[in-house]
Amino acid sequence: MQTAFLQPIDSSGPGISLGQRSPTIVGRGASGIFDPKLSRAHIKLTPIDQDDELVGFRVESLGANGCEVTPDESSPSLRLAKGETMCVPPDAEICLLPGSHRFRLLVGTPAAELVAKRARTDGSASVGASSVTGATAAGQVT
Repeated sequence: MQTAFLQPIDSSGPGISLGQRSPTIVGRGASGIFDPKLSRAHIKLTPIDQDDELVGFRVESLGANGCEVTPDESSPSLRLAKGETMCVPPDAEICLLPGSHRFRLLVGTPAAELVAKRARTDGSASVGASSVTGATAAGQVT
């Protein structure tokens, strides 16, 4: 299975290693972000695999202030309200709050693998461990 990682776009904070087989909860405190508008459990990222290859993540907005997702450079940004989900491919942009705290979803890239390895050895990134099932088509909001 490939490694997956949220790389900060607009800050120099540490990235976030993502679970390869189980969901990861991201919120206030992750990557050094202590914005009071973020919930402690703000988004849930659930891996989607096909034939044992990681093909993307299901993003679920858990926080009251929602999040924002841009599946690729040619697509518009979509705001997800609390409880809405969307499946995104690798290289998608995920904003923990609409317009801020921007991350790039890296999957199976050398950079993602290097950062994930560093996170495992020095504890600089968090990895979630819980389970959920189900996914929607890429780019579909539910």
